[in-house]
Amino acid sequence: YDTTLEQPELFDFDHVYPESSVGSRIVILYGALGTQCFKEFHVALVEAAKK
Repeated sequence: YDTTLEQPELFDFDHVYPESSVGSRIVILYGALGTQCFKEFHVALVEAAKK
């Protein structure tokens, strides 16, 4: 992928999965905690971070 893309600003409250590497793409998930939709996206992102 294109590593020249500008990286988003990360904040202290952002969670970075330990399985992801330094050069990994950054994905930010915004949503309503506790909803089924949020859960499904969160699970998908956790699995992607493990790859």
